Amino acid sequence: AIYSAVPLAICVIDTSRTIRYANPQLGDLTGKALEDLLGGTACGAFGFAHANDSPLGCGHGKACKSCGILLAITETFKTGKPCQEVKQELVLIRNEKPVRLTLACSTSLFKIKDETRMLICLQDVSEHTRRMQDAELQLKFQHIIADISKRFISLSAGTIESSIQITLQKLGELFLVDRSYLFRYSPDMKTMRMTHEWCAPNISPQIDSLGEIKCQSMPWWTRAMKTMLPLHIPNVNDLPPEAAAEKAEFQREKIQSIIAIPIRDTNNQLLGFLGFDTVTVQYEWPADHIGKLQITAEIIAGAIIRQRIQSKLREKERWLRLSQEHAKIGTWIYDVKIGNFQCVGRTAALFGIFREDYSMTLEEKLLLCNQDDRSRLERTMLACLQGKGPQSLEFSCIHPDGSQHFLKENISAEIDERGMASRLLGLV
Repeated sequence: AIYSAVPLAICVIDTSRTIRYANPQLGDLTGKALEDLLGGTACGAFGFAHANDSPLGCGHGKACKSCGILLAITETFKTGKPCQEVKQELVLIRNEKPVRLTLACSTSLFKIKDETRMLICLQDVSEHTRRMQDAELQLKFQHIIADISKRFISLSAGTIESSIQITLQKLGELFLVDRSYLFRYSPDMKTMRMTHEWCAPNISPQIDSLGEIKCQSMPWWTRAMKTMLPLHIPNVNDLPPEAAAEKAEFQREKIQSIIAIPIRDTNNQLLGFLGFDTVTVQYEWPADHIGKLQITAEIIAGAIIRQRIQSKLREKERWLRLSQEHAKIGTWIYDVKIGNFQCVGRTAALFGIFREDYSMTLEEKLLLCNQDDRSRLERTMLACLQGKGPQSLEFSCIHPDGSQHFLKENISAEIDERGMASRLLGLV
């Protein structure tokens, strides 16, 4: 009667681990009738998923060697010392359905008519454990976000690529998945390719075998990605008939569960998707975890967009330099505050200095010019600084080899918010 009133699942076993008593709370926890528990073996009678894997019964299976509850029972029988709140994560078969739980087990010995008995108390601490794990995961996730945000500040192509790879590894390890990856779509949305992949130990990589995939070969998946919503598949075997092609591919890769987060640009155009697979187990992603993946996808999308912009700027700069070289023209920027000329590209070559992106002071530039032209050049720049509009002049300069070259400069001023000239821009 006392054991029936306590908020714990309790049973009493003998030295052979046979259950002699069980309170109603143990029946509620296991989903079993009390008469089915009595006479059974702890832990096999509780319905633990792997307790009876071995033909020899509970205590002989592979999973039994690491079962904290069984180890606590064995230790207490061996030493006579009680065990307090030994936690064990396990799968319990309750009403023919698998339920993942975290149980806290306490054991102690007592005597009944000189016979040794053990009192086992079990408490479901799954919710408490889940809250603790969620808090720990949230903290780790915040550290990951801070780290990858710092990494993606650098816009160099190599840094972005390596940062994506590190991000996939950190997320894969945090969420305990078997594979994480990034797919990119071609600009015409006709093909997609896995560009980055991380795999857990003993998981086969797919990046080399997949190659370029035609989107029309996976129409159901492509339509789902175009909605820009996360695609969550807890069980690949449950995919609908219209996803037959996708299901066959996932099964070939031995994927059990999958989630994909679309990545889009600022115009809401699909760039690719961030994907996570589980191969060893089925997994249903909690909503808050999916939200965390979306945050990460947005950060990666921002990095990809910046990379594209940077690539386009580099290409424009390259064509500008080629055009300038072909037309034998150049450009320079004069910073009024520091008194420095920055020659863009190979502009300095027009002055006889064959170095790219060369910078020099006004005095150094004047020394390169013909002595008779130096005062005119100074007056022209001063007029431009004084707000007298764009200026133009022709002059000659002497190259280090002694040859004389005739140049023409068009100079204009860049005005700041105070109405003052902050920079001069020159076309040579």
